[in-house]
Amino acid sequence: MNEKEQEGGKSNSRQGGNAGSIAAGVLVPLILVAVIATLVVVTLIWLKRRQSNGLKNPLSVIHQTFSAATSPSVNNVTMDHSTKLYKRPNDKIPAIVQFPKDTHVQEGEAVLFQVKVTGVPHPNLTWYHNGVQVKADYSRDLAGDGSLTLPSTELKHSGVYRLVAHNSVGRVEQEVRLTVGGEGQITPSSNKPTSVPTAPIPVSQLGNHVENKHKRRNQGFNEEYQSLYDGRDKTISIATNSENKLKNRFGNICVYDDHRVQLTPLPGHPDCQTDYINACYVDGYSTPSKFLATQGPLPKTLVDFWRLVWQERPPSIVMITKLEEGGKIKCQRYWPQTGRCNFGPFEVTLTDEQIFADYTTRRLEAQLEGGSGHPLKVAQFHFTAWPDHGVPDYATPLLAFHRRVIKEHNPRKRPLMVHCSAGVGRTGAFITIDHVLEQLGREKMVDIPCIINKIRHQRMKMVQTVDQYVFIHDAILERVVCGDTQIEASNLRMAIIKLKEGIPGESSYHQQFSVSWPFMMKHN
Repeated sequence: MNEKEQEGGKSNSRQGGNAGSIAAGVLVPLILVAVIATLVVVTLIWLKRRQSNGLKNPLSVIHQTFSAATSPSVNNVTMDHSTKLYKRPNDKIPAIVQFPKDTHVQEGEAVLFQVKVTGVPHPNLTWYHNGVQVKADYSRDLAGDGSLTLPSTELKHSGVYRLVAHNSVGRVEQEVRLTVGGEGQITPSSNKPTSVPTAPIPVSQLGNHVENKHKRRNQGFNEEYQSLYDGRDKTISIATNSENKLKNRFGNICVYDDHRVQLTPLPGHPDCQTDYINACYVDGYSTPSKFLATQGPLPKTLVDFWRLVWQERPPSIVMITKLEEGGKIKCQRYWPQTGRCNFGPFEVTLTDEQIFADYTTRRLEAQLEGGSGHPLKVAQFHFTAWPDHGVPDYATPLLAFHRRVIKEHNPRKRPLMVHCSAGVGRTGAFITIDHVLEQLGREKMVDIPCIINKIRHQRMKMVQTVDQYVFIHDAILERVVCGDTQIEASNLRMAIIKLKEGIPGESSYHQQFSVSWPFMMKHN
């Protein structure tokens, strides 16, 4: 190859290299432009689909997250949207759909602040009392639905209670004021007479009487309840002295100085030397000292509880509380779960236990350490169908339970011991129902206020709430209208045969259904 050909080859090679460089330089930007255009199109399609599904622009969500706008107060409900976060399609801001009104009670009465709150996700609920967060303790119960219960109000419980409900969408709050009146303070009932005279209601008029009292949201019952004897003329210096006051479950529910059971010291047992226990005798309708009413034992009064049983020797114990309700201890267990266990110098043995739908029966035996003779035998009737808050929807289970207790208890063998947690609310309701049923059988009339006034002279605050007072009336009316509805298994066949009979054209099934229908409608 000559020099010209070599130079021509080199020149062609340089021109080809330059052309390839130019082509590559043009192709790369075109690819980048295509990629960017594709990303823009995909992003626009994605945003359009989000908007069509009701989802907000992310930028607007970020803006809302950091904005601090608060809506005005409406109907005493304040909504704060400053904490509003990313909202999913089904999310809902909290709403308080049920809330209590301002409440005024006497010291020692129970208060239930029942609430209902909606929202998605489910809101977190927090109560504040005068600005301080409420935590469950001996005097305040917090339920899972946000309801707040004060089983025995004290003066320190007065003030403003604020419920705050919040979730990831927003926040809502509402306030209620509680006023607790004590001795020496002016309250709606502070100047009332010790008790108002009442008149017995003939059984034939009981239905109309109860119906009238239920009108205007139980206004008649409320007024009558407020007129009951309040025990202000009684002294409680022994129960409230420094040595004894911690033996009361609630500081304002104790025993009168002139009507208490005194424990006798047990020689040789150092932990059995004091004489105070929160217990007293209560008369029956026709039997003096028929009942021994007391509080459910505390850890520090377990030994004293068994001292009381050993000393007064009740053949039966009625218990109307669960050991724990709403996450709070209501009564210390005073019997072994199985076998035997010791409570101080007392050895207690569980010999039998039978569990039914609404109650449990247990047979217990107690023996004093170093004692001689046969052990003390006690039958325990434990009612388990009372709800954590309020009263039962129907009285049938309690009436059946009462019938079982009275059938098995021998009144000639000392008193019938009754306790709940504080020993005044459910205990008072049970004792009052027993009174009224006996009065009904003997006189064919009832006087519930008179009976409660009578037993309140012996134990303070018996029948602790208006709801319990109303429940007693409904229970007695149910017994009058429906009678004894229990059927023993051995008699079931005959009972069914009788139900198929009846007046011409109407079986006993229809007759019984027509009787029970008003009670079902009332609760529905």
